[in-house]
Amino acid sequence: MTTHSDITVSQAAHLQALPSGSAGEPGRLSTYLPRDQWWKLYIDPKHHSVAQEKIPENPGGYYENHPVDPSPGYQQSMEEAYKEFLDAPRDLAAPMNAEAYAQMHWKVAEHLTNAVETRWSGDGATEFPLRGEQASSSPRQEMLNERELLIDIQEYFSAGVIHSRQPDPITILDRSNPQGQAILRTNYLTGQVQGLVDSSFERYYDEVAQAGSDIEKLEVIAKQVRTLQIVHPFTDYNRRVNNHILLPKMLMENGFPPVMPDASDRLFQGGFSKREIAESLLATIKRDYPGFTQSANTTRPGQSQSNEQRQASPQSLPPSVLRPSSSSSAPAL
Repeated sequence: MTTHSDITVSQAAHLQALPSGSAGEPGRLSTYLPRDQWWKLYIDPKHHSVAQEKIPENPGGYYENHPVDPSPGYQQSMEEAYKEFLDAPRDLAAPMNAEAYAQMHWKVAEHLTNAVETRWSGDGATEFPLRGEQASSSPRQEMLNERELLIDIQEYFSAGVIHSRQPDPITILDRSNPQGQAILRTNYLTGQVQGLVDSSFERYYDEVAQAGSDIEKLEVIAKQVRTLQIVHPFTDYNRRVNNHILLPKMLMENGFPPVMPDASDRLFQGGFSKREIAESLLATIKRDYPGFTQSANTTRPGQSQSNEQRQASPQSLPPSVLRPSSSSSAPAL
């Protein structure tokens, strides 16, 4: 567990801003969803209907015996992770760093009976799909630890360009495979990945503390989840941590209800801008919680603030809806 001696100035300010809580305080996952409904967050929305049809008594067990990619132990792992990280006020409000992030990752695989060996990425490239035609310009303009977060390999090897790229980019987009699919490939060493994760969380706490409106806060949350998904810090189970645990945690700690957008399997892979992701999150919040207003939730546990800025002026912008992909194949979490 993270101790006060391990945290940064921004994270310390985040802790100081939290109101003293009790077990029944708003902001816990069970405040929004009864436990028998938690599956709606850890089962991808595109599989909700078929999960309810196939296993009406327990839709959350759908991936246990998935016809293409079964994942026995998935439900137990996610339920226990939710109980620890999303439904316990102390852990929900705890600041994140690489150590806490690794604990989340270990938890999502704890009970998997067919789990592959997974570790920090960097000992060779970790590959994963873009799930789109091209990367958004937004992550391609992002820097982390003075390194470009994402570049296209064609640009990377353009004449005269490669020599100006020091240090190397963190992740590379490649379409040179026989199928021509857009594949992302990590481009860092094992010893560098924890520093990247720590820096991303430090930046997140600084930026969310400065955000003044609903859409700005959601953009910061969107950026952090997308950054970690593009960095792909682990060799497997990244989306389980980023989309299905970290996203609802950051939403709740900033006063928003936990939601899972319909296109969540694609939103954070690098193909969407942070504004598009934020608008999808806001649209889903308004759909699933029609009575929600940020101004009524600004005192929820975990609302991040820095020493320089303690107040925000919440206001919402009209959201646009991103539709899910039509695929209902393997979960590939």
